[in-house]
Amino acid sequence: MVDKMAARDDLAILKAARTGVADAQLAIGTRYYLGNGSLPQSTETAFYWLERAARQGLTEAWTMIGRAVPYDLVRSTMSRPYEAVAWYERAFDSGVLEAGIVFSRLVLENSSHFGHKAKDKAVNVLKQLAERNNHEAQWLLAKHLAQLEDDQHHGAGDQIHLAPPLKEAKEHWTRQAALAGVTEAQYSLLEEYWKAGDYVGFSENAAPMIKCLLKDHEAQLRYLRDPSPQCALLSLSENEVTLLLRQSQLLLERKVSDLSYVRRLLELAALSNNHEAQYRLGMLHARLDHGCQRIFPAHGQANYLAAVPWLNAAGKGDVAEAWHGLSMIYAKAEYFQRNLSLSRQYLNRSAEMGFAQAQFDYGQYLWRTRRDGPMHDIHALSWWKKAADQGHHEALIAASRFSAKNSSETWAVEIAKSLTTKLRKSHPFLSARIDLAAAFKLSKSEAVLVDVRHADWGHCIEVDISKLHARSKRRLILIENTEQRVTLDLISRLFADVNSSFDGPEGNYRQRQYRLRNIIADLV
Repeated sequence: MVDKMAARDDLAILKAARTGVADAQLAIGTRYYLGNGSLPQSTETAFYWLERAARQGLTEAWTMIGRAVPYDLVRSTMSRPYEAVAWYERAFDSGVLEAGIVFSRLVLENSSHFGHKAKDKAVNVLKQLAERNNHEAQWLLAKHLAQLEDDQHHGAGDQIHLAPPLKEAKEHWTRQAALAGVTEAQYSLLEEYWKAGDYVGFSENAAPMIKCLLKDHEAQLRYLRDPSPQCALLSLSENEVTLLLRQSQLLLERKVSDLSYVRRLLELAALSNNHEAQYRLGMLHARLDHGCQRIFPAHGQANYLAAVPWLNAAGKGDVAEAWHGLSMIYAKAEYFQRNLSLSRQYLNRSAEMGFAQAQFDYGQYLWRTRRDGPMHDIHALSWWKKAADQGHHEALIAASRFSAKNSSETWAVEIAKSLTTKLRKSHPFLSARIDLAAAFKLSKSEAVLVDVRHADWGHCIEVDISKLHARSKRRLILIENTEQRVTLDLISRLFADVNSSFDGPEGNYRQRQYRLRNIIADLV
C-alpha cells in the first residue's frame, strides 16, 4: 500500500516537472539521485531534471548539481558543457567544495569561452583545494601549470602570475599528487625523471608501482606455465607497458644478476601484445643484444626455442629488429632448426623495413657472394649506402671505398670548366662525357667508352668497358651528392635515344680518342 502511494506521489511530481515547475524538477531530480520511492537510482536522469531546474534559477538545483553530478557526466550529456560553469561556480561559492573541481575543469578545458577573470578564478580554486590536500585538485593544478609553462615557452600562454614560479609549482603539486597515489601523477613524475636522465630516481619510484602491477596480474601469470604469444592477452595501459619496458632496460644495462625478474617484466608487457616488449623478450631468451652480439654468457645457455615465437610475433608487428634477430638465430650452428635460406629471407625483410644493422649485414652477404650473381655487388652497395645514410659506422666505411674521391683521375675537372658554348654545341656527346668524367673521376678510356644509358643504378654508376678495353676493370662509383645526380640525369637524357656502340654517331674508339685529344689540345 505504501509503495503504491509512493508511486502515485512520484507520478504527480513527475507530471508537474514535465510542465516546467522548477520545484518539481528539483524534487524528481533529487529522488532519482537518491533512488527514493518507486524511482530507480540514476545520476544521469537526476541531472536531466536538475539541469532544467537550474536553468530556471533554482539555487538548490545548483547546489545539488555541484554536490552530485561528476565532470564526466556533464561532458557526456551536454552538447555545450561550458554552460554548466555558472552552476558549479555558485555551488562552490556557497560552500560545496567538490563543485570546485568540476568548475575549474570546465573553465580551463573550454578556455576559449571564458575571459581572464574566469580562468584566474578557476586556477585559484584549484590552488585552494590543492592546499586543502585534495589530491585530484593537486594533479589538475600540476597539469594546468605544465600546459601554461609549455605555452609560455612558445609565447602563446595567458600570463597568469603564480608564485612560486611555474616549474617549481608544477613539480611540487605533481609530487604531492603522486605521493597520494594519483596514478597519472605518478607516471608524469616518472616521465620527468626519464627525460632528465635521472635513472636512479626513475627506478626507485617505479619499483613499488611495478610491484603492484605484478601483484594485480599474478593470478593470470601463474596459469601461464610457459608464456607465449598464443596465450590469452593481458590488458595493460600504454603507461604501464612503457614503465615495464624502461625498468627492464635499466636493469639489463646494469647487468643485473636476476634475469628471471627482468623476464617477468617483459613477459607481462609482451602478453599485452606490445611488439617492442615481444622483441626484447625474444632477444633476452636468445641472449642477444640489439646488435645481435652474445650477452649474459654466465647466465645459462640461450633458449632459441622460446625466443623464436616472440620474435616472430614482434616481426609481424612491424618490428624490423625482430626479423634481424631471427635471421641471426636461424644462421647459428647450435640451433637445431638451422636454416640458412630462411635466415637470409628474414635478413632481407629486416633490411627492407629500414633496420640499419640488417642493411649492413645483408650488404655484407651480397658482397661475399658477388660472384654468384652479376647484380650482387650493385645491390650490396645499395644496402651499405642505405645503412650509411642512417649513420651506421661500418656501412660508412664500406661505402666509402666506392667514392669518386678515391680516384686520382682529375684530368677532366679543369677541362669541363673550360668547355665553351661553341665546343659544347659542336661536340655535345663528348662534352657530356667530359662532364661525367669530371663528376665521377673517370679515366679517359672510361669517359669515351662507358655506356651511359646502362651505367646508372640510382645509387651508383657501373663503369664496365672491359669488353672494349682489355686492360680495364669493371668498377662501381657511388653517387654521393646532388651535383653528381643532376649531372648524371642531364647526361642520361642526352643519351636516351642514342646508339652508344661503335656503329653510332660517336664512332669507334680511335675516333673518340682523337676528338678528345683535339679538344684538350685546343683548351690547353
